[in-house]
Amino acid sequence: YEMGSLIEDLSGDGIPELTVGELSGPINALYTLVDGKPELVFEGWYRSSYVYMGDGYFYYYGSNSASESGQGVFHLTKNGTELPLYRPQQRR
Repeated sequence: YEMGSLIEDLSGDGIPELTVGELSGPINALYTLVDGKPELVFEGWYRSSYVYMGDGYFYYYGSNSASESGQGVFHLTKNGTELPLYRPQQRR
């Protein structure tokens, strides 16, 4: 695997995040700065992986067993410290 890192403001708050992972694949860890100190936002691994989709969005796929798996789209919070499930607004 070719590993790499990226330092870029993914949340749009002016504070860069550090992304570590495969050059063309899953992310192993995402860090941000809180009060000038690094803080882990999330970590991924082979059976619990995140892929950056752009514009602060991440695709997640995870599995504990053949019968327990899940996937979803998450959006980095404005301050870059959390990755909640993305729930689009419904039009009425």
